[in-house]
Amino acid sequence: VGVGFVSAGILSVAAANGYREVFGEIDCFIPWLICGLGQMCFGAQLLLKQRFAFWGQVVMVLLDIATRSWDCGLHIYHDNRLSSGFCQTRVFQMWGNWIVLILCLIAIVLRWRSLILSERYIERDQQRYQETWNRITDHGNDLDSVSRLAEKIQRIPLMSPPYARQLRSTSGGLAVLEHNVINKPYIWNPFAISKIFAVETPTTSSLDARDPSVESTVDITIPITDLNELYLQSPVVQCTLRNKIKEWARVSNGYFRSTNKGFISWVEAAENLELQTKIKWAKVKSTSRAVQKQVRTYKGDASRLLDICRQNIVFETIGDLEKCMEAMGSDPEAILVRIKNRLDPQYPFTMTAGYRDVCVSLRMTSAEAIGLHIDNHVCEVQLVLRDFAEIQSDDGHHRYVAFRDQRAI
Repeated sequence: VGVGFVSAGILSVAAANGYREVFGEIDCFIPWLICGLGQMCFGAQLLLKQRFAFWGQVVMVLLDIATRSWDCGLHIYHDNRLSSGFCQTRVFQMWGNWIVLILCLIAIVLRWRSLILSERYIERDQQRYQETWNRITDHGNDLDSVSRLAEKIQRIPLMSPPYARQLRSTSGGLAVLEHNVINKPYIWNPFAISKIFAVETPTTSSLDARDPSVESTVDITIPITDLNELYLQSPVVQCTLRNKIKEWARVSNGYFRSTNKGFISWVEAAENLELQTKIKWAKVKSTSRAVQKQVRTYKGDASRLLDICRQNIVFETIGDLEKCMEAMGSDPEAILVRIKNRLDPQYPFTMTAGYRDVCVSLRMTSAEAIGLHIDNHVCEVQLVLRDFAEIQSDDGHHRYVAFRDQRAI
């Protein structure tokens, strides 16, 4: 659509120049020049993924109507001075302009209708989330905790922005995958991943004794652009991440979701195998959603998908969530890449239908992660307040998916 608008704008500018050369008058040149420039700007906005405001679209439509009306009047004026054959061609062009305008108006109306429907899908859930947030911020102590949390998050050192990508290692790292899988045709099989990594995975003792010169290092010039490659890593990353968040949940009194739609404290479950079997761990992002997000949001760049592997921890209070953030920030076996603080009062909550959490993107750099060649894989940990987690439901998620699809995000 963006390319179409830019192309139409270029043609309009060319037509404006043609009018001036053929008729030697300025009355056709100015409106078509304005219309062409407007169409090119609108197309550029779409190509750059900038969301056009409602009134911006209205201005574009009114500009198009004014230009085409002016053009039709000029057609009638000039047709009186031209031959009948050329007159028929001009009349055909005039009606063609109006047909194109009508089709554009239909498309815009349908788009506005989709946006209105998307708001209705999540209206009830957004209201409940907002009521919960208002209840938190109305309480003085909780509001102070929110402010303190925001300040601590700002002080946490992060890797520079270019590292917010899925990257390969310059040595070690993904050499096993490149040798055994990446350069050969294959059919993705998550159950074969253990065999792949078992080929050359070093033991702990060999990790401690190996030459530092072959340590896995990050090279920002080598992003992972193959979605299959990320999913090959995902089963091992998911298991390693699960073990890591257990440590953080223990020191911060964190909870995990239960298969019985409740929550289980890890402090209690750590010594109770029966409770551990009832924990509902987050799954790897579905391939359909990953492809959808890759195309819609990241222009086909798979290296920007940082949440294929994800887990969440639930907290009773903001203070417990704050303790978890401190543990993550000081953990020598984790490198924090990016933090989205949706508990910040300034956060535009409409983008997430009112839902709020703290979303942390990180790399695991433990000896185990290095040995498994997953130390450059960025995964995601969502830190959620229990008040928000209790509102979430399967039906609510389905409504959010409908909202997201209507808005193409």
